[in-house]
Amino acid sequence: MVELLVVMTISAILIAAAVPAFQWTIARNRISDATNTLLGHLEYGRMESSRRGNTVVICRTLDPN
Repeated sequence: MVELLVVMTISAILIAAAVPAFQWTIARNRISDATNTLLGHLEYGRMESSRRGNTVVICRTLDPN
């Protein structure tokens, strides 16, 4: 019984130490995803401008459609 308690305590400590690192990784991945999305939109605007031979304006919106 004591061994089980020791194993559970060690597991809880390891999990508690891993959670902040995991949250940081998730935040970093969200920033990376947003950056890549923005770069993709900018590249698309550049290609459309070249294709149309005209200026293209890229506007930020909260509406996903």
